[in-house]
Amino acid sequence: MSAGADVAARLTLRHTDAGVPYVRPSLGVPDPATGRPMRVYRSFPGMTDEQAMAAATAWLTAVMGGGDLPSLVATWIDSCEADGRAGAATSAKRRSLLRLYVEPAWRGRRPDEVTPMDVSNLELALLRHGGREGRGLSRQTVNAVHWMLSACFKWLSERGLASGVPTRGLRAPRPERRSVEPPTEEACLALRAWLYGEAARLLADQGRDAAGTRRLVSALAALVAMDAGLRQGEALGLRVRDLGRRRRELVVAGSVRVEGGRAVRGATKTGSSMRTVAIDRRLHALLSDGWMPARRALGPHGDADPLLSEDGSWEPPSRVRAGWYGLRSDFARASPDAAGVASLRFHDLRHIHASLLLAEGADLKEVSTRLGHADTGVTTEIYGHVMPGHDQRVADAWGRLMGDPGEE
Repeated sequence: MSAGADVAARLTLRHTDAGVPYVRPSLGVPDPATGRPMRVYRSFPGMTDEQAMAAATAWLTAVMGGGDLPSLVATWIDSCEADGRAGAATSAKRRSLLRLYVEPAWRGRRPDEVTPMDVSNLELALLRHGGREGRGLSRQTVNAVHWMLSACFKWLSERGLASGVPTRGLRAPRPERRSVEPPTEEACLALRAWLYGEAARLLADQGRDAAGTRRLVSALAALVAMDAGLRQGEALGLRVRDLGRRRRELVVAGSVRVEGGRAVRGATKTGSSMRTVAIDRRLHALLSDGWMPARRALGPHGDADPLLSEDGSWEPPSRVRAGWYGLRSDFARASPDAAGVASLRFHDLRHIHASLLLAEGADLKEVSTRLGHADTGVTTEIYGHVMPGHDQRVADAWGRLMGDPGEE
């Protein structure tokens, strides 16, 4: 059998639930991790079936012939996502790192041609001038590139597609501390009150057009992030059934991402991100008594329809972010004394929620669970500086140890 016929015989085009074509051919050798025939995965979003099959043929031909490193990294990313070893958000981040930083530097390079010095030089170049307009990238981004390459080379080496792991023994750039400094409490309270007022105004507008509805959905998503601590994708992934009717709570069981040019609902960031979050009376009333009667009738999926949507389709995150920027600018103009709000990203609303809770003395474990963090260490790393009283207790203990007056 010719090489071309062998490749064609291995390819069967299938489709994801979102209609994206993909292939998962066998390479004809055992997987060292499982002993079963080794398969690789590749999806082709935005392509017709004919285009996808042509691209799949070229891709598998390259993989079976060795292939250059960028194409093999793409194969590893797709396989990790298909096997459940990486979530959609992680895979999207890896594809971005590959497209922006690895592919331009190593296009056409085979894995065995990449040395530890090449890895060091790439990371140094990215730190110095790898960003926009020649600015250096953050150490956190270059750290992510390092560990992506390390994991990929290990995977390639285990499968005989690379002879070694050139990142082994190299020290990854240490990320900057991810601390969060929210706006003042007064500014946060003013922003929250303004968002509730704007949502009420839009709900009361019987002549609301499509632009008004998009603004309303953005305001509701912002309040869910600020009042419940949800990530943007989690807020947009809420279904009608996820809003508690008798109990004031939101069930976080999915997240919206863009796949093949359209917004789709998939798994949450991690297993610990699946959770039930209690909400206060004001947010519950806004969603159940204000928004639900105003949105259109349930679509074909009934109570599995998106909660924050009027037409039954999942809202693209980019559209909601754009709506948030408009809301943020309008609030900044209306409240010029609210320092720090004009530059808030949508994700910062979640940070505000966590920071204010911890500053008020809320239990660290409860806040960590509420945010969907894997463990309290993640929460402490990001928000530890806003937790009150810890240093004072240490100082008091020292005073007691030294026998200072009044420290018994």
